[in-house]
Amino acid sequence: MNLSQLRFFTAIAETGSLSAAARKMNVSQPALSKYLSELEQGLGLKLFYRFKGKMRLTAAGCVYIASANRILEIEQSTINTIQNLNTVNQPLYIGGTPHEGEETIAQIYPILKRVYPQYDLRLIEGYTQFLYQLIHNGEADFALTTYLQTSLDVEFLPLFEQELVLCVPSYYRPPPEDFSSALVDLQDFAKIPFVAMNLDTSIGTVSRQLLESEGIDPLIVYSSDSSYMVHEMILAGAGGGLLPIKMMRETSRANYFRLKRTAFVQYGLITKKNHVFCDAERYIIYLLLKREEGVNYIRFCQSPQVNAILEEHDHLGGAFSGGLL
Repeated sequence: MNLSQLRFFTAIAETGSLSAAARKMNVSQPALSKYLSELEQGLGLKLFYRFKGKMRLTAAGCVYIASANRILEIEQSTINTIQNLNTVNQPLYIGGTPHEGEETIAQIYPILKRVYPQYDLRLIEGYTQFLYQLIHNGEADFALTTYLQTSLDVEFLPLFEQELVLCVPSYYRPPPEDFSSALVDLQDFAKIPFVAMNLDTSIGTVSRQLLESEGIDPLIVYSSDSSYMVHEMILAGAGGGLLPIKMMRETSRANYFRLKRTAFVQYGLITKKNHVFCDAERYIIYLLLKREEGVNYIRFCQSPQVNAILEEHDHLGGAFSGGLL
């Protein structure tokens, strides 16, 4: 079957009428009727039935049109890709934190280029406050970062939340037998020195709120804007600290504990207020969400905009080394 015949079928399904479909496709009604009859004979199944003067899809017809739509979408995507080969590359300026931003862009870049070859991602690195100021100044299209209360002219689109865990040098306490269920009381670690994120970071703010809710005023021996630096200081034995759960690694130098009183840090995109995402940006959001799909202790932030982006792009897919799609 050729693609023109698939368009005939979808036109019949959309209009519910052979005559209306014939007019839409600029063919004669007898030719369209013959095409449908031959198709149903070849399949040995009825694809339509009549109800109140309209042609409705049978169960077999629903299966057939779903496949037809996918094939036509692939055709259109192929045409777009070929046409875009002659288009001058358009940069997308994205803000991101060192390490995490680099890793994220490295993973999504080759997938994005397969679907939108006309776009180039340009990463601008910095920590939370810098990224918010970057967007406020209009120096990037959007930034990947955590939520932070601010008076700047930016909007935050939450994508997912990540649980904070306590990380301590291994000599403080042996590892839990079952990480998932062995929850610890933060009070048990109140007297150890702490390595902390600065208060002008999201992780630092949430960590401070958690400590204060427990009535703990720890001795801060080192603080940083970088969660990677905080982690390295803990691994070096400087003290304990609160970190996003994705930073856990297999090591003999530190142990990780889930907390009885849980705390989460929200991750997402920041843009200028009233920013309208282009198609490539919407696909990047989709890839960011799929990158975290199935990761333990990470919760998706449900919203109409996020749900619409997931539904819109599921047919395009993608592939990460972790086995996405």
